[in-house]
Amino acid sequence: MARSGVPAVIESKPEMDINSSADSVRDTEYTTRLFEQLRRYDVSADAPIRDSLLDRYRIDTNAPLAELDTQSAKAFAASDSMDPERKLYALICQVGKPLRYGAINKLKTASAPHMVQLVAAGVVTLSIPDEERFVVFFDRPTGIRLSDFLAKNQTAISTEFICERIIAPIAATIQYLASIEVPHGCININNIYMQQFATLGPCVTEPCGYSQPFYYEPLERLQSLPAGKGTKDIGQDYYALAVTVLYIIFGPTHFAAFSSQNALAKSILREGTYNALTQMKNMPEIFYDFFRGMFSHNPEDRWEYPYVRNWLDGKRFHALTPAPPAEASRPFEFMGNEAHTRSELAHMLAQNWDNITEILHNGKLSQWVAASMRNKELADSITRIARTIGDLGTKNEAQLNDQLMRLLMILEPSAPFHIKNLAFHVDGQETLFAELYANKTNQELQLISHFIEFSAVNDWIEIQRKKPNYTMPACVNNSVIKHDKIRPYIRVNGLGFGLERILYDLNPDMPCLSPLFQRMHVVTLADVLKKLDALAPTLAKNQDPIDAHIAAFIASKLSINKEISLRELKPIPSLASHRIMIALYLFALAQNRTDSLRLPGLTHWLALRIIPILEPIQSRSIRHEIKAQLMDKVQTGYIQNLAQLVISGSYIASNNSGFKQAWNTYHQNEQKINNYRLSGTVEQQRIQFGHSLAKIFAYFVMIISLMLVLQGG
Repeated sequence: MARSGVPAVIESKPEMDINSSADSVRDTEYTTRLFEQLRRYDVSADAPIRDSLLDRYRIDTNAPLAELDTQSAKAFAASDSMDPERKLYALICQVGKPLRYGAINKLKTASAPHMVQLVAAGVVTLSIPDEERFVVFFDRPTGIRLSDFLAKNQTAISTEFICERIIAPIAATIQYLASIEVPHGCININNIYMQQFATLGPCVTEPCGYSQPFYYEPLERLQSLPAGKGTKDIGQDYYALAVTVLYIIFGPTHFAAFSSQNALAKSILREGTYNALTQMKNMPEIFYDFFRGMFSHNPEDRWEYPYVRNWLDGKRFHALTPAPPAEASRPFEFMGNEAHTRSELAHMLAQNWDNITEILHNGKLSQWVAASMRNKELADSITRIARTIGDLGTKNEAQLNDQLMRLLMILEPSAPFHIKNLAFHVDGQETLFAELYANKTNQELQLISHFIEFSAVNDWIEIQRKKPNYTMPACVNNSVIKHDKIRPYIRVNGLGFGLERILYDLNPDMPCLSPLFQRMHVVTLADVLKKLDALAPTLAKNQDPIDAHIAAFIASKLSINKEISLRELKPIPSLASHRIMIALYLFALAQNRTDSLRLPGLTHWLALRIIPILEPIQSRSIRHEIKAQLMDKVQTGYIQNLAQLVISGSYIASNNSGFKQAWNTYHQNEQKINNYRLSGTVEQQRIQFGHSLAKIFAYFVMIISLMLVLQGG
């Protein structure tokens, strides 16, 4: 028989598989052959040049540059073989930490003025440690850090120097970054280098603003967790520039008063941004306009480049000192604190999450909003939320958290989303989810999953659209699209889904974090298949070629949005739901998507896992035929061939027909045996047989007697 498939012409024999020992011997022969072929499988390729990218940019791992380290990357001296005089340095990024891949791709082809140049980036095989890492190469900054420059220049720096050498070049750089939609997010005295003019340091090896000192962040980002700040607002960089100037004028002691992130947030909410940050100190006359514009309490009114440029050119706006914000005729008291505005109230409630339901149940909050703020619409919204929470009781914590989050959202739509101890912006949830996953904080991951499931972001967008001239930033729109993609399967827990799937759909540039890929940086379907093929000789004996990460990574790249169901195998449920069968299906799709790379190592690995699980096929002849064909098809290196053989289910009809025939024959024979075993029937048949035998004997005697009589006569 030709072994090109398993068509229905395979004869189905009415047999039961009673010779398991013979099967075991044959399976042992098959697996021995597969292991021997894997042992001889040569996966060696041209060894990558270690510590080198594109065989051009080289890292000197013996020359660390600790002064250029970032919180998420270690710095080393580097060089360019095509330009030996050019001084570079490399930032070696941490494993599993989210990077700003989009910003990296844009900055590789850009030339931002007064910012260290990003020269190249990619995966490098390192010698120390012996693994693959993502590495970003930069021109080495000249000059010294602004913090060191200020320490060396104890005398007051002139206003002309601040305006011409620091504000002007950095503002121009921020404006350029805005034009390519790359907020910097890390403008501070330790990431600015001074030579003739100020130069900004790098910003791409961690989420936007991740390690930014809290007092450089505007209120709406100050209230967020570091990994959840997002990137949507370029205004954060102008704000950070203004704080930098404040630092230059007043020195480090000025910021000692900001004892904590929460204390500064409360101060800004109570006094206003300008008053809280300047502490109403005297300063050179020229900067009053600058700080009042840059520290406007309303984010939409803060200065950006056109205002800064006009101010540098000598225009004076004569802005008045803003009064402290106030909306209510009397404060709302809660947990020993007072709130005078919606924003202050939202922040106060977020800091006391577990006690919010108390003031909702007693109606004090809605009463205060209606009476002291004279906002009946808002009071009615709060009453509706209180009623919903009352109906929920304590039975559904996820829905309770959702309602409390919506309460804070309608009080202050510009603040980050608050869910228990989490605080994040729409476009910051991706990187926050990645950090929470890396820290294995499952409870918090579930909170973000419920946030996506309950579609709160859609209501938030409707609130934003009520603002004049609101335009949804591209990064927010991308986050909404991801939500819509994830929501249909968020409760699916089969292979290819779960928290791992959410991780890769939220962070499509995230490398696969499977334990099988330790020391590897795997970012494409082709990478997954080639790495597994190379690992087969060493791992096939003791490990499966799939786990939750590999399955989720592949399913994400293939945009599979329903639980995988092998319908052709449903007549044999144990095969239809087996993880190896699902792995075979996923790998076949992935190989088909990647120009059908030839993968003999992976096909042998899969065959080793498939052979032992075929026992539910009742027909021994069909089972043996499938295994024999499997041994032929692994040699091709094409997983699709294995999938067509095992998953197509073409043998199911033959197997079922033969099994049904054998089953019927067995039952017929069993019925006959049971009938004979019935004691009454056996006794009756014995008596009938005795009577029959006696009759025969009597007739025989009578005939002989008659013959003797006739002869005697």
